[in-house]
Amino acid sequence: MKVIQMLPTLALGDAVGNDTFALKKVLKDLGYETAIYTNVLDRRLPSSCCEVLIGNELPEVEEDDIAIYHMSTESILNFNFETMQCRKIMIYHNITPPEFMKDCSYTIQKHSIAGLAGLKNLVGKVDYCLADSEFNKQDLIKCGYTCPIDVRPILIPFDDYKAKPDKNIIKTYKNILISIINYVNVKFYYPKYRQMKLINTNIFVYSI
Repeated sequence: MKVIQMLPTLALGDAVGNDTFALKKVLKDLGYETAIYTNVLDRRLPSSCCEVLIGNELPEVEEDDIAIYHMSTESILNFNFETMQCRKIMIYHNITPPEFMKDCSYTIQKHSIAGLAGLKNLVGKVDYCLADSEFNKQDLIKCGYTCPIDVRPILIPFDDYKAKPDKNIIKTYKNILISIINYVNVKFYYPKYRQMKLINTNIFVYSI
């Protein structure tokens, strides 16, 4: 028996990609034969880290194998995964609500709408689901999923936090007055994420 993982895009530093790599390590450490399959591979990653699927191509599996699909966006895999002749698990990483993109990006809004259509397509076609959060689990239930669903936060590669700070960045900012606040946005910027409210709140606090 082997346990494979599938996802639309495998990207460097992406939360879904990091989770995929971390889960692969766990599976290997447990002694399972495992592999990663993707439609799109980030050019910054080595080609040896996964198998790239072309078009409608799917991995070969046996009936007792387990295929894990990382659901997070629009993809042909949202419709092809159901045809896998093995046990199927979906990990739901959330799809950004299309209304968040209103007046921001019509293109990304279309991707979100298509992603949600794919999520609905897999209702009743997977054996088990894992959700990154209780919020995501409730999304699946509202969508119509009745299979067993458990919450499992993404696996974090803690070795990444052992990296030393970039010396050039430290040099650039070390002489700035402590009263000046620098913000690092670690997520997409959309008005509904309220990053500006955080900034304005801090401006108010420091102006008192």
